[in-house]
Amino acid sequence: MENEIIEGICISLASLDGNDLNDVILRCAFCFENYKGLPSDAWPEDISSVVISESDAAKLKQQLVNFIKNEDSGSPLLGSAIWALGKSVVKNDIEFLVDTLKRCLCVSSENLYQVMCVLDLLGENVLGSSSSLFDSKENQEKAICYLNDK
Repeated sequence: MENEIIEGICISLASLDGNDLNDVILRCAFCFENYKGLPSDAWPEDISSVVISESDAAKLKQQLVNFIKNEDSGSPLLGSAIWALGKSVVKNDIEFLVDTLKRCLCVSSENLYQVMCVLDLLGENVLGSSSSLFDSKENQEKAICYLNDK
Protein backbone atom coordinates (compact mmCIF):
# COMPACT_ATOMS: atom_id res chain seq x y z
CA MET A 1 0.00 0.00 0.00
CA GLU A 2 1.36 3.40 -0.97
CA ASN A 3 1.87 6.02 1.68
CA GLU A 4 -0.36 8.92 0.63
CA ILE A 5 1.78 11.49 2.45
CA ILE A 6 4.96 10.38 0.67
CA GLU A 7 3.14 10.15 -2.67
CA GLY A 8 1.78 13.68 -2.29
CA ILE A 9 5.19 15.10 -1.43
CA CYS A 10 6.85 13.27 -4.33
CA ILE A 11 4.23 14.48 -6.81
CA SER A 12 4.64 18.07 -5.58
CA LEU A 13 8.45 17.90 -5.86
CA ALA A 14 8.25 16.40 -9.34
CA SER A 15 5.85 19.09 -10.55
CA LEU A 16 8.35 21.83 -9.67
CA ASP A 17 5.43 24.11 -8.89
CA GLY A 18 7.02 26.83 -6.78
CA ASN A 19 3.81 27.91 -5.06
CA ASP A 20 4.02 25.52 -2.12
CA LEU A 21 7.49 24.03 -2.50
CA ASN A 22 8.87 25.57 0.71
CA ASP A 23 6.15 23.77 2.65
CA VAL A 24 6.68 20.55 0.67
CA ILE A 25 10.43 20.64 1.37
CA LEU A 26 9.79 21.23 5.08
CA ARG A 27 7.43 18.25 5.07
CA CYS A 28 10.25 16.16 3.54
CA ALA A 29 12.48 17.05 6.47
CA PHE A 30 9.73 16.14 8.94
CA CYS A 31 9.22 12.78 7.20
CA PHE A 32 12.95 12.00 7.44
CA GLU A 33 12.92 12.89 11.14
CA ASN A 34 9.84 10.71 11.64
CA TYR A 35 11.55 7.82 9.83
CA LYS A 36 14.57 8.16 12.12
CA GLY A 37 12.29 8.07 15.15
CA LEU A 38 13.09 11.59 16.28
CA PRO A 39 10.33 13.11 18.40
CA SER A 40 8.95 16.48 17.44
CA ASP A 41 5.99 18.56 18.43
CA ALA A 42 6.56 20.71 15.33
CA TRP A 43 5.40 18.10 12.82
CA PRO A 44 1.97 18.41 11.29
CA GLU A 45 -0.45 15.84 12.69
CA ASP A 46 -0.64 13.88 9.44
CA ILE A 47 3.13 13.30 9.50
CA SER A 48 3.35 12.53 13.22
CA SER A 49 0.58 9.95 12.94
CA VAL A 50 2.00 8.00 9.98
CA VAL A 51 4.68 5.30 9.92
CA ILE A 52 7.39 6.08 7.38
CA SER A 53 8.90 2.86 6.05
CA GLU A 54 12.41 2.40 4.71
CA SER A 55 11.05 2.27 1.16
CA ASP A 56 9.01 5.46 1.80
CA ALA A 57 12.13 7.27 3.02
CA ALA A 58 14.17 5.99 0.06
CA LYS A 59 11.52 7.09 -2.43
CA LEU A 60 11.25 10.51 -0.81
CA LYS A 61 15.01 10.91 -0.75
CA GLN A 62 15.34 10.01 -4.43
CA GLN A 63 12.68 12.52 -5.39
CA LEU A 64 14.42 15.19 -3.31
CA VAL A 65 17.76 14.37 -4.99
CA ASN A 66 16.07 14.70 -8.38
CA PHE A 67 14.63 18.05 -7.32
CA ILE A 68 18.09 19.26 -6.21
CA LYS A 69 19.64 18.13 -9.50
CA ASN A 70 17.04 20.08 -11.50
CA GLU A 71 16.73 23.21 -9.36
CA ASP A 72 18.64 26.34 -10.34
CA SER A 73 21.89 26.70 -8.39
CA GLY A 74 20.92 30.17 -7.16
CA SER A 75 17.42 29.28 -6.06
CA PRO A 76 16.57 29.70 -2.36
CA LEU A 77 14.54 26.49 -2.71
CA LEU A 78 17.77 24.64 -3.46
CA GLY A 79 19.22 25.57 -0.06
CA SER A 80 16.04 24.42 1.66
CA ALA A 81 16.10 21.14 -0.25
CA ILE A 82 19.75 20.55 0.65
CA TRP A 83 18.89 21.22 4.31
CA ALA A 84 16.03 18.70 4.13
CA LEU A 85 18.27 16.14 2.42
CA GLY A 86 20.70 16.63 5.31
CA LYS A 87 18.13 14.88 7.50
CA SER A 88 18.67 11.66 5.53
CA VAL A 89 22.22 11.65 4.19
CA VAL A 90 24.71 8.82 4.53
CA LYS A 91 28.34 8.47 3.42
CA ASN A 92 27.22 7.20 0.01
CA ASP A 93 25.76 10.67 -0.67
CA ILE A 94 29.11 12.46 -0.51
CA GLU A 95 29.74 12.30 -4.27
CA PHE A 96 26.34 13.84 -5.02
CA LEU A 97 26.93 16.54 -2.40
CA VAL A 98 30.38 17.32 -3.82
CA ASP A 99 28.79 17.77 -7.26
CA THR A 100 26.19 20.05 -5.69
CA LEU A 101 28.96 21.98 -3.91
CA LYS A 102 30.63 22.57 -7.28
CA ARG A 103 27.35 23.82 -8.76
CA CYS A 104 26.84 26.33 -5.95
CA LEU A 105 30.44 27.50 -5.61
CA CYS A 106 30.25 30.80 -7.48
CA VAL A 107 26.48 31.14 -7.63
CA SER A 108 24.96 31.27 -4.16
CA SER A 109 26.78 31.74 -0.87
CA GLU A 110 23.67 30.58 1.00
CA ASN A 111 23.36 27.32 -0.94
CA LEU A 112 27.12 26.77 -0.80
CA TYR A 113 27.03 27.11 2.97
CA GLN A 114 24.13 24.68 3.24
CA VAL A 115 25.97 22.01 1.23
CA MET A 116 29.07 22.56 3.33
CA CYS A 117 27.03 22.04 6.51
CA VAL A 118 25.59 18.76 5.21
CA LEU A 119 29.04 17.54 4.16
CA ASP A 120 30.28 18.41 7.64
CA LEU A 121 27.48 16.26 9.09
CA LEU A 122 29.04 13.38 7.19
CA GLY A 123 32.47 14.06 8.70
CA GLU A 124 33.95 15.80 5.65
CA ASN A 125 35.14 18.84 7.67
CA VAL A 126 34.57 21.37 4.90
CA LEU A 127 33.75 24.31 7.14
CA GLY A 128 36.49 23.85 9.69
CA SER A 129 36.24 26.70 12.17
CA SER A 130 33.95 28.79 9.96
CA SER A 131 30.39 28.47 11.11
CA SER A 132 28.61 31.44 9.63
CA LEU A 133 26.64 31.89 6.47
CA PHE A 134 27.90 35.47 6.46
CA ASP A 135 31.55 34.41 6.01
CA SER A 136 30.85 33.94 2.32
CA LYS A 137 34.37 34.68 1.06
CA GLU A 138 35.93 32.40 3.67
CA ASN A 139 33.35 29.68 2.95
CA GLN A 140 34.08 29.88 -0.77
CA GLU A 141 37.84 29.59 -0.11
CA LYS A 142 37.27 26.58 2.17
CA ALA A 143 35.05 24.93 -0.44
CA ILE A 144 37.74 25.43 -3.09
CA CYS A 145 40.39 23.94 -0.79
CA TYR A 146 38.10 21.00 -0.03
CA LEU A 147 37.43 20.40 -3.73
CA ASN A 148 41.15 20.65 -4.55
CA ASP A 149 41.84 17.91 -1.99
CA LYS A 150 39.21 15.60 -3.53
